[in-house]
Amino acid sequence: MASYYCASTPEKLQDSFCRNLCRATDFAAAYAVVHVSHLELEEVFTQSCRYGSREILSAVASFFNTICSRYPSGEPPVTLAFENVRSWGLTFRSRDEVEYFTGLLTFDNWMVVLDTGHLMNGLKVKIESEGIQDVLRTLSLLPGETMKKVRAVHFHCSTSGEYQKSHLPRNPPVSFSTLSFRENVKILSPVSSHYRSTSAIF
Repeated sequence: MASYYCASTPEKLQDSFCRNLCRATDFAAAYAVVHVSHLELEEVFTQSCRYGSREILSAVASFFNTICSRYPSGEPPVTLAFENVRSWGLTFRSRDEVEYFTGLLTFDNWMVVLDTGHLMNGLKVKIESEGIQDVLRTLSLLPGETMKKVRAVHFHCSTSGEYQKSHLPRNPPVSFSTLSFRENVKILSPVSSHYRSTSAIF
């Protein structure tokens, strides 16, 4: 994991993120996407995370608050774009958790990336037409101030939530714990969902 993140301590990880944000400004990036989530590889199989959603949201907010505090203005040099995920983090399925997370942020230069496929997957959508209505209904329950922060959309359909739940092995392979992180990722890649997707920014 240290080699994957190019950091062996929390402080070095913060340094790494700061360098990446500076590189993003060099390339005039519109924003830097952050998936607000935590899931260890074994948990992809067990579908059980050791941390609760609020623990994850609090840790992510604290991490980026610390990073932003390093800059003179207290603001990141490039807009941080927080993206919703399927499970274990910022799912957009709970108004309380959205308000909890955004209320923890101590900087203003952030936005939201709405991933419709992740939301549909978390809602266990089976039919595309029903999924559209489920997404609209779920979004209508979120805080208006947060919805104003939605400035980009990863627009795709996912109806594989139930399929993944019923077809994914419940336990990792016996050799899983002895393999490297990258080797484990290769094992997991065949079970990834296949989306029909396009993206939009506005």
